Amino acid sequence: MARMLAPRCRTAPFDSDCESTSGRLPTSLLTEQVRRLAICAAVGAGLWAYGMVMDGLARPLTLGTAVPIKNVVIEAA
Repeated sequence: MARMLAPRCRTAPFDSDCESTSGRLPTSLLTEQVRRLAICAAVGAGLWAYGMVMDGLARPLTLGTAVPIKNVVIEAA
């Protein structure tokens, strides 16, 4: 049994004379976005700090290799 699709409704052509309205984002949406950005930055900082601890403490203590001080300075900066 073949299925038939219904045709789409026609839309009105774009009128270049109409004004587009733009404005500020709603406060609730802006607050959510700022909160998401703060969480993302906190996760990134936590992972960066974890990497610094692994490179600066865990690797030298477990493998007995020396970490060049310039690597630690660059990571901290």
